[in-house]
Amino acid sequence: MTHIAVITGDLIKSRKAPADAIAKAMGVLNTAATQIASHDDLIKPKFTRFRGDGWQIMVTSPQYSLKYAVHLFAALRATNLNLDTRMSIGIGSVRSTGTNTLADADGDAFVLSGGNLDQIGKRRLTVARAPSGPFPGSYFAMLEDIMFGWTTAQAQAIALALRSPNTTQDDIAKTLGITRQAVQLRLAGAHHATIDWVLSDFAKAYLTND
Repeated sequence: MTHIAVITGDLIKSRKAPADAIAKAMGVLNTAATQIASHDDLIKPKFTRFRGDGWQIMVTSPQYSLKYAVHLFAALRATNLNLDTRMSIGIGSVRSTGTNTLADADGDAFVLSGGNLDQIGKRRLTVARAPSGPFPGSYFAMLEDIMFGWTTAQAQAIALALRSPNTTQDDIAKTLGITRQAVQLRLAGAHHATIDWVLSDFAKAYLTND
């Protein structure tokens, strides 16, 4: 049976944000999802907004779902919108991927993702049907702590680093208009090496135990 991953999220403290800021945040998430999909040769994720401050995307290769989530958070934190997002990743079967959007999509992955977000409590990143074996669940809490500690500058560097596996520090420096040494400092402060390690372990563990 084919499995996919669904990431469901909503913006944190969106009630205090103006409508145009929320709309811009949704645009940032949509663009980020499309960018990373093109580099991983995945199907366009059908970014869908719902319930005002809620959103959802589909990832056709579940092993990349955690990478998607981290990249989406980084892209949003990299802006000056002062909005973050909670995220729930659901991995499971799919009966329908919907038509033009995910509004009429159906399957276990969608149920798991949406249900876990409703029960997330004080957590801000949760994964349903995470890989078993060598991948500790505590990694998600560690990632959450790291991401919510990023400065805007660190998030900008991380978002660019995760967008494509071929991106170099020189590429990031050119895009941001800073020196390579400044990029190194930003990535180090954002714990880029640790993030890469966790994302790689997640992908390997999923493929090994799927």
